[in-house]
Amino acid sequence: ITNFSDVNASIGTFSDFQDKVSNLIDSASNATHRAMSPDENSLQINTTISSESKITEYSFLWQNFSVIQGHQIVFGDVFQVNDFFSQLYGDAALQISYPAAFSVKSVTPAPYQRDDSAKTLDWARTQDLVNGKADIILTSTPLNDNSSQNEWQLYIIIGVIVAAGVALSLTGF
Repeated sequence: ITNFSDVNASIGTFSDFQDKVSNLIDSASNATHRAMSPDENSLQINTTISSESKITEYSFLWQNFSVIQGHQIVFGDVFQVNDFFSQLYGDAALQISYPAAFSVKSVTPAPYQRDDSAKTLDWARTQDLVNGKADIILTSTPLNDNSSQNEWQLYIIIGVIVAAGVALSLTGF
C-alpha cells in the first residue's frame, strides 16, 4: 500500500497499521471460512520524505490469502469483505505478485497492467475488485506432465538412433 501525502501530514503508527491488517484479515477469514493470518515479521512501514511530499509504503504478507487446488492457486474471494480496502487506507492502486512457477490461467476483472515476466498483476483502482466477482486463478505445470513429455522425447531419440544404427549396419551388410 503506497500513500502519497503532504510533507507535514501525519502517518498512522505501526500499532495502527497492525490493527488495520489484523481486523481486515479477521473479516476475510470470517467471509471465506478459512484460517488466515498476517506474517507478523513481514509488517513494514517505510516513509520517504522530499521537500514537498511524503511517500509512505505499508507492506505485509498475508498467509492463506489463497486456496490451493491441485496445481492451481485460486483467490479473489477475500475481496468480498465489505469495505475491504477502506479498512486499510482507502482506494488506491494494487499490485499482486505471484510465484515464478505459476502463470495466470484467468483473471476477473482484468488488471490494468499484467506483466507475465515479472509475475505481477496491477489494478489502477482497488474499487474494481470489490464488486464481489473478483476471481484469479494461477496454474503450474505438474512435474509429472513435464517428466512424461521428456520421457517420450527420450524414447523417440533412442528409437531414431537405433533405427539409424540398424539402417547403417544393413547397408554395410
